[in-house]
Amino acid sequence: MSDKVYPTPHLTNSEIEIELEKNKKNEEKILSRGLRWFILFILCLLHSFLGVSGGVFSSGVKVIKKELNLTDNQFGSFGSINGIGSIIGSFLFTLLNNRISRKYYFLFAMSLNTCMNLCFFFSNNYLILCMARFLSGIGCVVGYCYFPIWVDQFGMQRWKTVMFTLVNLSGNLGMLWGYLINLIIGSENWKLGILTEIVCIMTLVFILLLIPDVYLNKDMYYIPVKEGEKRENSLFSPYLPKSNDSKEKEESKNTNHNFYNSVLCNPSFLLISFYKSTIAFVAIAQFFWFTDYAQTSLLVSEPKFIFLAYSVSLVFSGMGGVALGGIICTCVGGYDGKYALTTMIIAQTFACCFAFLCTKATTLFYFAVYDTIFNVLNSIGSLIAGGYVLTTVPKDMTGTANGTFMFLLNVLGFMPAPMVYAAVKSYFGESKMAMTLLMYYNFLGLCALIFVSLIKKNKKEDNENEGTLLSDIENEK
Repeated sequence: MSDKVYPTPHLTNSEIEIELEKNKKNEEKILSRGLRWFILFILCLLHSFLGVSGGVFSSGVKVIKKELNLTDNQFGSFGSINGIGSIIGSFLFTLLNNRISRKYYFLFAMSLNTCMNLCFFFSNNYLILCMARFLSGIGCVVGYCYFPIWVDQFGMQRWKTVMFTLVNLSGNLGMLWGYLINLIIGSENWKLGILTEIVCIMTLVFILLLIPDVYLNKDMYYIPVKEGEKRENSLFSPYLPKSNDSKEKEESKNTNHNFYNSVLCNPSFLLISFYKSTIAFVAIAQFFWFTDYAQTSLLVSEPKFIFLAYSVSLVFSGMGGVALGGIICTCVGGYDGKYALTTMIIAQTFACCFAFLCTKATTLFYFAVYDTIFNVLNSIGSLIAGGYVLTTVPKDMTGTANGTFMFLLNVLGFMPAPMVYAAVKSYFGESKMAMTLLMYYNFLGLCALIFVSLIKKNKKEDNENEGTLLSDIENEK
């Protein structure tokens, strides 16, 4: 487990060592393996239930628009405003992560999410519901940020990979629960689906409140400084008050300069980020508007057929694609392997072919078949791109680059997708054109990968004896 920062920095080495030893003994005495698996199970359930409302909105689109008197653009804004809240929430989590109790901040965010969903029972005012969706997005993203941190801190070393996988897979089930609930109770009772999410989340939050803090909120300690070392130069220096020293200012200036040149002006990094955002954009737009397309363009009236097609083409294909992508990624030598970029290009090329076939499908069956293969191929490319993007920047900038990458992914992919699809649908007056343009959007992702390949080739030819930002080029030498 990684060392953390103790809230009071003015402790002597001996006092810090006593606290660390006390904490270690408490962990050995209290942290049992069985309870950790139980908490992981609760967190996975919580992760899946956070997506129920999204499935309810998606599967009940026609009924909800009519009941709340919403246009396509207004309904689409529910998804995009939720994404804006997620962007704000990610910044808040980063700022408050090491400053307040992570356990209670996390549980407060979950409670905020459920309270905002209650607004749909008491008001039909569009502005109020938009604010509720915005605040709900802030609450959701805190949960998404907390889950991997908990696994990293409390997961058994031997089982961490399995735990991470279970958490990631549980997130894909949320929308499926929403669809299933609406299928059972009927789309006209969509508010009961949201009520189901509220009751389930608050029950799980209550269970987590009863669990000792030591299982959910690890104390933060300074590392004792070595003899002759100053605290300002130790591992916890980023958390100390900023110094006015001119040398430190110069180092900060150099860091900003490196970030500007290595990340913001790095075409390979930006193009891979754009490629991943195209996959995210298409996935979220389909999640939000799949039912509408099936009903209006494919003329399917039976809810169970739509549910089955949705489950296979979006949920299980994504999960299967992630698993298959992991196997393929291992076979090609990992994210920074020699053939990683080539694998992404091949996967995206075939994905574009099946995207074209999706636009020609006139029945739900064929659309679901083509879309399933399309999403498997997209998931393979997306999984590899998530690691490959960090090979396009120097190793000392990977942390900052990953934060920038996630920001671009939200701004270009997750956040605008529902609203842009709705705007296109409103402009053309039919969802078939909107879906067609959405599927063709994948070709821009393929173009981005081809440009990265050309940049990589030019770097190798022109700067063979110089440093390069593409670490995978070095692996080929």
